[in-house]
Amino acid sequence: MIGGRIAEKYRNLGLFRKILALFCVVLFIAISLVSLIFWAGYRALIDAEMGDLARRNVDLTAANVETAIETASNNSKLILANDTVQQLLKSGNDLENLYAIRELQGITRSFMNLTPHVSAVYVFDTDGHYAGVDNYSYRVFSFPRVEKAGWYRDALALKGYFLLTLNGGEAKRLNGDQNVISLVRSVYDLDKTSRLIGTLMLNLKESVFTSCFPTREDGQASLFSIVDGNMSPIVSGGNEFLSGLGKGQRIALASGSGSSAQAKIAGTKAFFASRKIADVDWYAVCAIPETPYATPMAGVNRLYWLLLLLIIVLLSLAATVVNRLFTMPIRELTATMKNVGNGEFKKADIETGNDEIGLLKDTYNAMIGQIETLVARVREEEARKRVAELHALQMQIKPHFLYNTIDTARSLVITGKSEEANVLLRSLGQFFRNSICDGKDVVTLGEEIAAVKNYLIIQKIRYGSMFEARYDIDERLLATPCLKLVLQPLVENALYHGIRPSGRPGVISLNLRAEDGRARIEVSDDGVGMSEETLKRTLVVGNEIPGEYIGLCGTIDRLRLFCGVETPIEIFSEVGKGTTL
Repeated sequence: MIGGRIAEKYRNLGLFRKILALFCVVLFIAISLVSLIFWAGYRALIDAEMGDLARRNVDLTAANVETAIETASNNSKLILANDTVQQLLKSGNDLENLYAIRELQGITRSFMNLTPHVSAVYVFDTDGHYAGVDNYSYRVFSFPRVEKAGWYRDALALKGYFLLTLNGGEAKRLNGDQNVISLVRSVYDLDKTSRLIGTLMLNLKESVFTSCFPTREDGQASLFSIVDGNMSPIVSGGNEFLSGLGKGQRIALASGSGSSAQAKIAGTKAFFASRKIADVDWYAVCAIPETPYATPMAGVNRLYWLLLLLIIVLLSLAATVVNRLFTMPIRELTATMKNVGNGEFKKADIETGNDEIGLLKDTYNAMIGQIETLVARVREEEARKRVAELHALQMQIKPHFLYNTIDTARSLVITGKSEEANVLLRSLGQFFRNSICDGKDVVTLGEEIAAVKNYLIIQKIRYGSMFEARYDIDERLLATPCLKLVLQPLVENALYHGIRPSGRPGVISLNLRAEDGRARIEVSDDGVGMSEETLKRTLVVGNEIPGEYIGLCGTIDRLRLFCGVETPIEIFSEVGKGTTL
């Protein structure tokens, strides 16, 4: 019964799909058999070998790191045992005086020339002074005295043995864009070993430890890291690969030497191993992705893929002959026809003879030619309509503002305030000079903001202390292009429908800042605000509230037409608290 339904569906398929379905079934059976034979014999062996490889790599890395730490420790002993350093710390002289600085710099500079992996040496006395040499920049530490450093008590408890800390315990990197590993140890009087005379800090470059990581054969970033007991990276090989580990796996890796785990990195199975680094609470962790470069069974993998490739090639050759003779022309013509649904009217360009397929192609191409002519005509008419609507909306806004401004100027002249009338008319002239802009529809934000400032000067003369204008402008964005005459209607709306109805002095703010690579403009007031119902009606396409928010609705429509988006402005408003656009 089921077999009959499958056979019926197969008979109803197109010619190309019939061949493709048969090809896929045969290919699936062949691949399944080969895969079953291969993976049944070798999967467990590969896992075991990859785990051993990860453990060998992490053991090598941990040994290299331990050697690097031991070398740094021995180097630090050379400095703290230096007679000049001992005398300076025992004498009680201020380490920050010119003599002490010169002496310490001479010693530390000579030492650092012989040990290029050391980026800085600092010596602290017990009186709150310190001096040293830093290849990057001389450090002003966040702690006022060395006794206030977060690591000081731990270093003191070690009785002269070294302590490792990241970036000297500071919150940011001490070597430009790289971390440093600070080796800290207390300095004791060599004549009276129980007497503490200071503290020594050696800053080791991050490269001291990353150079301990083996290089991957595929040239990619090393998947090695040095972590603390919480599995937080201290030094990384350039790839944050630990994020793929679960909590239980992290605990297992931090439980002791030789621990291992498996997880995925970017969708690829990887084998993790860790080992504790001697004398510090740090762990070396590495991950080996299962790639042809890392898998010990890479040769068998290649044989497996070769067999699959051979099967695919043989079956493809058998299907290609029939496909090229019959189904390929139909498939190409069908693919071209499907693009019509996406608005892509492209003629079919395929080689055919004088058969049924050729006739179908010629008929389709003739139809596409007619459609392209009709679409071009419709787009031309739509473009003219959008331009006409845009100009009509602009004409609705300009007379509205001009009338109010002329009315204000007339009142000033009648009342004898000629100086204010002069300022108002000059601002009006500048405003319209910016508005005309040689007939351009697009201006810069600097020109648009200048027009707003002139507008608010005019309104300030008219309304006095009714409102205060505030600006927060990122001048780097002033050259950004924008649609002309969009900010003035918003400011006008804030004044007439926000501040003035409230019956109290208010603030109109204009902010311009960069956000996500774009210029973000905000116009806000602390006036009466809008109800949720009014806000929704304002944002409806083509909707205008008679007598209210005409400038706002017109500006939204202009931006819809110009930008081609449904919601070009976000409005946040609350009754009694104001509005932000």
